[in-house]
Amino acid sequence: MSTAKEVQQNLEFLKVENGFISYQLKNNATNDSWKTIVILYNAKNKPMECALQKSWNIAILGNHFYFDAKNSISKKISIPAILMAILFEE
Repeated sequence: MSTAKEVQQNLEFLKVENGFISYQLKNNATNDSWKTIVILYNAKNKPMECALQKSWNIAILGNHFYFDAKNSISKKISIPAILMAILFEE
């Protein structure tokens, strides 16, 4: 995304609260193999659960990186304290 208009069209905040934020980049905005990317940041001192509307591939969860796209999650995800997750769909 190289313009403000592209950001406005493709960035959607999902949940924003004290110490937690999640957003998605949609419409294949980054022009790579990931159609939609969801980023979840947990700055709280305790794990945070977040409901998922569909199944996602896991790229990063806490300190673990999954490069093979073989790990998926659905229904809900628990983000460890002061860590993040990146989910995607191809």
